[in-house]
Amino acid sequence: MVLAGGLILSFGTLIHPVEGHSFYLNINWHAGFLAELRAGEWHPRWLSTMNQGLGAPSFYFYAPLPFYISAALDVLWPVDHGPNFGPVATSVLAVIASGLAMFSLIRALYGARIALPAAAAFMAMPYHFGVDLWWRAAFGELWAFVWLPLLALGIVRQARGQTGGVPLTGAAAAAMILSHLPSFVIGLCGLAVMAVCCLPHAWARRGDRAAIIRILGRTTGAIATAVASTAAYWYPALTTTHLTAMNEYMTQGWYAYSNNFIFWNVVNPENLGIQTLAAAILIAGLSFAYVIVRKKGPRSIPFQVAAAVFAMSLFMTTPTSAIIYDLLPPLQRLQFPWRFLLLSEIALAVLLAQTLASLGLDRTDQLPKKSGLKAIGCTALALLGLGLAMPGWMRPTYTAADTARVAAYLNSRADGDEYRTRGTDQTYYSAITFGQLAAPAAPRFVGESTDARLSGTRADPGLLVFNRYWYPNLVVRDRMTGEHVDTAPQPSTGLAMAQVPAGPYDLVVEKRRMPEETIGYGLSAAGLLFALLWSAISRGRRNRLAAA
Repeated sequence: MVLAGGLILSFGTLIHPVEGHSFYLNINWHAGFLAELRAGEWHPRWLSTMNQGLGAPSFYFYAPLPFYISAALDVLWPVDHGPNFGPVATSVLAVIASGLAMFSLIRALYGARIALPAAAAFMAMPYHFGVDLWWRAAFGELWAFVWLPLLALGIVRQARGQTGGVPLTGAAAAAMILSHLPSFVIGLCGLAVMAVCCLPHAWARRGDRAAIIRILGRTTGAIATAVASTAAYWYPALTTTHLTAMNEYMTQGWYAYSNNFIFWNVVNPENLGIQTLAAAILIAGLSFAYVIVRKKGPRSIPFQVAAAVFAMSLFMTTPTSAIIYDLLPPLQRLQFPWRFLLLSEIALAVLLAQTLASLGLDRTDQLPKKSGLKAIGCTALALLGLGLAMPGWMRPTYTAADTARVAAYLNSRADGDEYRTRGTDQTYYSAITFGQLAAPAAPRFVGESTDARLSGTRADPGLLVFNRYWYPNLVVRDRMTGEHVDTAPQPSTGLAMAQVPAGPYDLVVEKRRMPEETIGYGLSAAGLLFALLWSAISRGRRNRLAAA
């Protein structure tokens, strides 16, 4: 039923193009990521097809999991399709999967009868469906709506003594990191509030103290293991930002966190739409809380946790929370405080479920079959109407006003300016990325997964400029002497260049693993080994208890 609801809600994607802010960038990234996979690069970082073939270090920084999914869908889909199929299909799959994940969480807390409407509402919530899918096309953040409910479900299963809780917690945390690192940080804030709410209840009952300590320890261990296991991605992402223009784009101008608060202090006019939707979320949450309190439902621990997370997350979107961002500088790199609406909507789904439970809708003796069928039919019609109307409401203005720029963006495989490599002139980069200037024709090599040879003869010693942006992962070796040739960015362009002697030259151009990558892979190997040992020890303990 949830799957059908997700398909109905997403029907509009078959009629309207998903023209969100990052959609065309997602198409270019998808094409580049898929090309590297087909060339044998199992973990693509440098995309050689971007920027007219000059390349880009996009996936040294951007989380790869959604693009593995889009690549798999693109390859497995049997019918001929256009370049936007992979990103669109993956986005629709993320919406459906988020409904299934929320259904699983609410069913564990309140039962299946309530879980169905709560999951349907969760898929259609304004920030999730309106902003992330249609307005922003936030590929990675869409998948955070899948993994965070599953992470919470893992903790619920632990609290109830059910099997599989710890592995689910760790797997969901790892998937969040590999999908959208800012959402993982936000998720940790939600988990901190959950712990603060649950600890007093458990600690007040002497018999629960050992259990709560055990749950805290296992949850912390599962998340720490997930962090270590995913270091192959995040360690290079966090330690090599100085090699690009990312740092200035993380903290300055339109991206500065202080310019993206909402509600009573909107500095950035583009956030007015998000403010309106956030106000709707706030009104819905307060309405649900009012009904729950009137029906004497606030004693429920899920309600108290959801209410606290809801209040915290909305508070973090307001200028009043600036003191917390100042005390915790890593939060400033979230860029947009309104990203906390992720937590608001997850909490809102739980508040809706508690409201329905307070009204007695979880009791089968109060719901005739005809009423249930009518409710399902009305829900389906509402989801279809919302799915068809949302593109018109949330369509960014630039998609209609700047079609030529969009066309140039797709034709040149342009990357975002924040991924401009260090030493690259911004004017040159912009001209290349939007097709105003053609990429240099020679010497040219294609592909990053195999070595490329450049040979020739020079009358005088001089610089040889490559058709590739410079990055430290580039190695040039002289086949005649076996020595490495130093490379550097050309000052006027940022293209890689190397000094070659007079006479014949025979160079091999290679892509190497950077030290940061090696460290990341080592940490991931250690994290995965620890996870395997932990699983084996836990399985052995369960077998001994069963035998006893």
